[in-house]
Amino acid sequence: MSTPAEPLAAYRDLVGSGTIDPDPVQERAMQQLQALNDTLVEYGSQMGKTGWRARLKLSGRKMAPHRGF
Repeated sequence: MSTPAEPLAAYRDLVGSGTIDPDPVQERAMQQLQALNDTLVEYGSQMGKTGWRARLKLSGRKMAPHRGF
């Protein structure tokens, strides 16, 4: 069995398999980690922009760096 790449899915798989007990506080923490993960994926996609438009900063507005939670 492989572990899902997303934090919330991995947590829910562990709970579902009985490896760990459900905990509402841990569930909320995993939801926050999932939100951070989703934001970083979006943020990371803008970092690979290249070309003359990106060098002249004409390729659109960049997202501000995320500061965690």
